[in-house]
Amino acid sequence: MEITKTTEKYNFYKEGADYVLDLGTIKRAEERTTELLISGVEVSNKITLHPKCGCTSSNKNIIDQNSLSVKVNYKDCDPSFAKIVEVKYNNVKVGLIKIKGKCQ
Repeated sequence: MEITKTTEKYNFYKEGADYVLDLGTIKRAEERTTELLISGVEVSNKITLHPKCGCTSSNKNIIDQNSLSVKVNYKDCDPSFAKIVEVKYNNVKVGLIKIKGKCQ
C-alpha cells in the first residue's frame, strides 16, 4: 500500500510505517481538506479510515480495484494539534495518518 497527496497544499511524508500530514500554521477560516491517493492494494473497497476524534473526518471514493481517493479534513482550530486517522484493510490496521499543526 502506498499513500500519496494529490492536492498542492500542506506537507505529506512517510515516517517509518506511518504517514504525516503536516498542516503547518493554519487560520481558523482556512479550508483544511487534503486529498490523498491510496494505491497498491488488492481490493480497494476493503480499505477503511477511522479518525480517532470527532474533529477529523474522511471520505473515500473507489477509483478502481487497486486504488481509491480519500479526503481528510481537520475541522477544529486548536492552538497546537496532533490527530490520528487509522487506516485498515479488511478490518486490520495497516497504517496511520498523523495530522499535525498549529492554528492561529
